[in-house]
Amino acid sequence: MYYTSVLLLPGGCGILIPIQMLHRSVEHWEQPEFFRPERFESSICIYWMSCVFIMTGLVLMRSHVILCVIMPFGAGPRNCVGMRFALMETKMCLMTLLRKYKFEREPDTQATDHF
Repeated sequence: MYYTSVLLLPGGCGILIPIQMLHRSVEHWEQPEFFRPERFESSICIYWMSCVFIMTGLVLMRSHVILCVIMPFGAGPRNCVGMRFALMETKMCLMTLLRKYKFEREPDTQATDHF
């Protein structure tokens, strides 16, 4: 459901986005009231990870319209400070693992290019 009409807002007008309603929308999610991690196993999740620094949300393209369907940390310059902390913590954990251990591919594992 997309609207093509133009809505003019006066300068300084505040806009609130009901994020919980986006997260629980039956238009975007099947059975949104249930937590189902497998929803995020698709290739679109890889795209989400690349967009997390830009929009902090899952971005879907539909008819040239960008929809932020999930925004767990909010969006914009005043988004949740916890997002930056979580990303920093993830990087630190990864750096610690890479520094302490040597990772090798199993000999019988087939190498595939995903990107």
